[in-house]
Amino acid sequence: MRKAVAVTTGVIVVGVAGWLGATWYTGKRIESESGARLREANEQLAQALPGYGLKIEQLDFQRGFFASRARYGITMTGAAARDALALPPGVLEVNASIEHGPYTRGALARGDVLPRLAFVHAELAQTEALKPLYTLTQGAVPLWSDTVLHYGGDASGRAAVAPMQGEHDGMRATFSGATLESVYTRSNQGVKGTLRADSLVVESNDDADIRRAALTGLVLDMDTRMGRSGLSIGTTGLSAQRLELEGPGGQFQVALEAPAYTVKLDETDGRLHGDAVYRIGKLSVGDADFGGGEAIVKLANLDGKAVRQLMESYGRFADAVMTEADGQASAPGKRDALLRQALDDARGLLAAGPSVSLDPLRWTTAKGESRLTLALTLAAPQADAAASVRELARQLIKSLDARAIVSRPMAQDMAARILAASQGLAPEDAARQAEEQVAGAAGMAQMLNLARQEGDDLVAEFRYADGRAALNGREIPVEELFAGLPDRPMGALSQDEDDDAPAAQPSELLGQLDGKTLGDIVREAGFEFDTSTSDDGSPLLVLKPAESGASDIRVEFNGCDIEDACDNAMLRAAFETPTPVPLQALNAWNRENRWTRAYLDEDDTPMLEMDINAYGGIGREGAEAFVHTFLDTVPEFAAMLRQAKPAPTPAGK
Repeated sequence: MRKAVAVTTGVIVVGVAGWLGATWYTGKRIESESGARLREANEQLAQALPGYGLKIEQLDFQRGFFASRARYGITMTGAAARDALALPPGVLEVNASIEHGPYTRGALARGDVLPRLAFVHAELAQTEALKPLYTLTQGAVPLWSDTVLHYGGDASGRAAVAPMQGEHDGMRATFSGATLESVYTRSNQGVKGTLRADSLVVESNDDADIRRAALTGLVLDMDTRMGRSGLSIGTTGLSAQRLELEGPGGQFQVALEAPAYTVKLDETDGRLHGDAVYRIGKLSVGDADFGGGEAIVKLANLDGKAVRQLMESYGRFADAVMTEADGQASAPGKRDALLRQALDDARGLLAAGPSVSLDPLRWTTAKGESRLTLALTLAAPQADAAASVRELARQLIKSLDARAIVSRPMAQDMAARILAASQGLAPEDAARQAEEQVAGAAGMAQMLNLARQEGDDLVAEFRYADGRAALNGREIPVEELFAGLPDRPMGALSQDEDDDAPAAQPSELLGQLDGKTLGDIVREAGFEFDTSTSDDGSPLLVLKPAESGASDIRVEFNGCDIEDACDNAMLRAAFETPTPVPLQALNAWNRENRWTRAYLDEDDTPMLEMDINAYGGIGREGAEAFVHTFLDTVPEFAAMLRQAKPAPTPAGK
């Protein structure tokens, strides 16, 4: 008996000791990894919202044995975060309570009995600036979340927004609150979640154009993951039970029943395809039923790599524009270079022949159905920047097919309802006038060959392909189709129309990059260089750093297939420093200068890089601007390294 008791006691002691040891280890791991996870989050925020300066900072961290406490501050101080969007320090802060795994009270309360890394309860802190928000919630925490963190990096959680009610300047708002259930999968960066809110009602005084607006049954669903191209793919949907709008004094009442949209995006062999579906169950104006409809937009044959590249280059351009709008100076020619790069990337996107279709746009009432279908295929224009906008448009549109069907009974019924509501006509008078108006419009359309009669429907068809166009089977001159577009280059649209205005100079379009072309550009920038080849036989330019502050500057070519004609080039500079460079300095550089990237190589040597991509073609002026911008940036980066505080030397070195 005593032996059995001793064995049982020993098992309990060992189990408790193991649990306590795991708890201690988990707390230590959470503390040591919190900085790295925070840096990852800030990098993702900077990429998602360039120009806003959105950042999360850890203000305090107190580690205990079973639980830790932390406080975080959220700021938004970039060029785009002005006026109402600005979030200076001390406004938005979050308190977090972190229960250490492997077994936490919070996870067990949710029925999760497996070993977990941690359970985190976070609440929006009551700062001085947010006291009015706490007034709206009558003292309740406006926003909180509970998250279970798994050892593998996955997470599941729930969050809630508290009900709110308030009044300001004659406007009163009542919000039911919202709940969110979500799951995160680290392996594919997948996010599944559902957000629900019962109601939001906004009421104004009778002087406002809209006296009352009410939204009920709001649901947001998300099921996304990271695709191979580095873009988020999956399904996102938003729906509501009803949206009501009411004018002052009951002048009008509009209601949308079951408005919703769903976006699906998928990826196959590097190509993106998907559709967006927009639906309205029923539109009512007063007591009149105007039917319901849907629109289905389909996208196909989008090069995922080109889409991501265009998004990044446009983000850099938008960042530069917002920076200049905020009164901050930028490198000479930087904005123009980024715009040219974005346009070149757009050309690369068009090279795959993407297509968009509307299949269909449909509206249905008790009297009939009308619909529009459209299919558009695009192509990369072969003309250079000196070509006219008219010519570029002709080359941009590879094919276009459109078909519209209008139900005459439906058109007459809707016209009669509008006349009755807007002019106060009797139903029979409104119906007679509506019939006359629709008959007159239909007769005019047939006379001008804009439509033809098929039973109770008016039908119009348009086709354009291979430089030829036809409307309802009759060929029409293509010159008339594009006659409304300017017959001048894009860059000359802002010039005066007089004959003395300087003409835009053509810009050479480079389909590939070579050592001679970039060598000429480097020489024009004032740098001497030696021509060589890399280990794989690709061209290599080794520049003499001179007074740039770099120890080595190179232009390396990649994707070379014919002699020295290559798809892209890498501008790379190395720097020698007397002391180790802190990663914080390099991260700060990357956040503020997203058109270059800085890092430490395997020997802890600071490196600065920039890509020039000729995928889809790049203008020579664009290549010049990027080379000049990089070479102008090298001494700026060297100066930053000299001013950076030395990184602590690791033990043993």
